[in-house]
Amino acid sequence: MSPTAVLMVGAVGTYVLRVMFISLIPAHRLPERLRHSLQMVGPAALAALVATDIGHAAGHPASIWPTVAAVIAAGAIAALTKNLALTIIARLLGGLLVAVVSCSPTTDPSTPGVRPGKTSRRTMPAQLANDQIRSGYNDNPGTNKELAIQWFDHISTGNLDGLRAMTSQSWVMVGGPPGLPAGHEGIRLLFEHIGEIDQTWTIEDVIAEGDKVVVRATNTCVQESFFGVPGAGITQVFSAIFILQFADGLVVNTWRNAADLQRLFQLGARILPPA
Repeated sequence: MSPTAVLMVGAVGTYVLRVMFISLIPAHRLPERLRHSLQMVGPAALAALVATDIGHAAGHPASIWPTVAAVIAAGAIAALTKNLALTIIARLLGGLLVAVVSCSPTTDPSTPGVRPGKTSRRTMPAQLANDQIRSGYNDNPGTNKELAIQWFDHISTGNLDGLRAMTSQSWVMVGGPPGLPAGHEGIRLLFEHIGEIDQTWTIEDVIAEGDKVVVRATNTCVQESFFGVPGAGITQVFSAIFILQFADGLVVNTWRNAADLQRLFQLGARILPPA
């Protein structure tokens, strides 16, 4: 039930009970202490409703300030007019404003076509990722997209511990170095094979379907050598497409298709016809 509906039900219920109480038990028959306590019931109930309303809005940052403004406006109208109808109307209008603000569309940074630059600008906090993995939301394609982006951020920064935490012990990579073993040992040997490198993955597109996420990305790097071709001091830029498969919030399979030949040409390599 919405906060506005709770406010309306509470107001009507309180009014009915008040009429019944006054009709059945005249005030002059009540002890003085009880009469004084009853005077506090109305403000206490209103304070509880206001606290509930603001507490509900606290979970939605976009609506917290409109909610506070609506409560203050309704309180001011009640104090100035002493009119219950005007107060209710003001609160209903305020609730409508809060609903409009809360439902305003926001930009999803994981939407395909958004180009954020470095993957670190779109990284999901590690604690959030772990919480979602534990709570079972990892089967959601939208969550898998965020996990895929974070996975690439760990590659960009060379964070082996972060990669291991997000990768299954049975992980297999297709399209990487030949003979790469499965699991975390494969990740260690992959970075050992890459060697000294300064790289950034720029995510171009992220598409999720079922348990798989397709990532089209551009890599900008400086690497000592690539396939034996010296590359120190040479900035290389190449594109790649990856497919990541998730299970229980972990990457279990990676398929890689990258423009490695493009990199070799940038390093000065040439294809020579047979002698």
